Amino acid sequence: MKLLLDTHLLLWAAAQPERLSSSAQALIEEDGNEPFFGAASL
Repeated sequence: MKLLLDTHLLLWAAAQPERLSSSAQALIEEDGNEPFFGAASL
């Protein structure tokens, strides 16, 4: 599954992963999923 992640999630995943819910962490870490970020987030 392709996951389009917003700016908040990108920042939290990089700096404070404990702020992510367990379901969000599981989706990001699942092998079959591909996280994507918008150009504005980067």
